[in-house]
Amino acid sequence: MLTNLFIIFCGLALLLGGGTLLIPGTIGLAKRFNIPARIVAFVIVAGGTSAPELLVSVNAVLLDSPGIAWGNVLGSNLANSLLVLGLGALAAPIITSDSLTRWDLKFLFLISLAIFGILASGLYSGLAGIIISLILIFSYFIYLVRMLRVQPSEPEIDEPSEKRSWKTALFYTIGGIAALIFGAELFVSGGIALARLSGWSEAFIGLTIIAIGTSLPEIVSVGASILHKRGDIALGNVMGSNLFNLLIALGGAGLFGSLVIDIKMVLLPMMLVLLVSVMLLVFSYREKSISSGWGIVFIGFYLCFLGLESIMSTG
Repeated sequence: MLTNLFIIFCGLALLLGGGTLLIPGTIGLAKRFNIPARIVAFVIVAGGTSAPELLVSVNAVLLDSPGIAWGNVLGSNLANSLLVLGLGALAAPIITSDSLTRWDLKFLFLISLAIFGILASGLYSGLAGIIISLILIFSYFIYLVRMLRVQPSEPEIDEPSEKRSWKTALFYTIGGIAALIFGAELFVSGGIALARLSGWSEAFIGLTIIAIGTSLPEIVSVGASILHKRGDIALGNVMGSNLFNLLIALGGAGLFGSLVIDIKMVLLPMMLVLLVSVMLLVFSYREKSISSGWGIVFIGFYLCFLGLESIMSTG
């Protein structure tokens, strides 16, 4: 038990260290190359913290377990949108009302709707599956090009007066992402081992430790960005991670095998992904930000989802 506690402690230390390095590195890169920090967060931070989802999805398809790939992507997106944003909003309001955020949320909703149609059609196998996968991957890079062409106005940069070289900023960014990924892996593995010693069920472990553990990189990076008063990086990280999961993780997995499953297996999380996409889009028009009160609602919504999944998995 002491060994597992030490592993968990090391994981938490890496997570905290990664968050400390990541946001200054992101801001440093943005300043050095005159790129909005929001875009750096969308591409580098979101892609880095979502790399585990890509690897898990590809591995699941290679093992002929497409349900794991779908559950991994949809579960991660729900955790990002509800748990990560909810926790972030408890610390500080997350602005959602600017025009670029609205455009991003519209695109996220349309992609989610398209993915639902692909899932319902059962076409995600063979040549059709490969073509769909390539379209998804191509759409992601087209979207990135569009982001680079539209330069938003940047808020004041909250960083020390000394200037960092681009090499130092890149080292901070890559080192921060690596620490987040390995820290989450240590935390999850140690937590699972400790939970099994305590006699917890596999389903309960999966819906608590693993579900939250795989979202720890996003949670820490969003928390760090809020501490640096960069809500644009926080929201950009979440939206970028969600789009990466839907377009790159699913698209990449579809190149290696069939993703056809019975839609009933993932109907609840898929419907919730669509519902949350609509909810965030409505927020961007009706609310200026996600307040702490709404943060509590988001977290409660996520806990209800975990409860329903637990009941359905044991029922």
